[in-house]
Amino acid sequence: MTKELVGRELDKALALALGYRSFAWHPSERIVDAWQVVEVMMQRGFHARLKTPFESGQPFFAGFTPLGVSGWNGRPDHEGSGDSMPLAICRAALQAVSPANSTETKE
Repeated sequence: MTKELVGRELDKALALALGYRSFAWHPSERIVDAWQVVEVMMQRGFHARLKTPFESGQPFFAGFTPLGVSGWNGRPDHEGSGDSMPLAICRAALQAVSPANSTETKE
């Protein structure tokens, strides 16, 4: 398993993976930027699932599943969690668009 990225390192990796050229963008820290990630993923054909903690101390959760590609069984194909929603969104999105996991170009 690879090291989980955080902060600017995660932002930069995600910006490169999504084709962003501006590094003045901080989706792992700012919900307004993280929501842009959700919108881009939806435009690329992913269903998003976001969950807040049920109890104190639990992580935030985000997941992405390609629409019409996998059999949605209630659990996303690509998941991320963290101590904030922006962090969870970024981890799940980066996992979904990594070349090893990407299904968005498969037909």
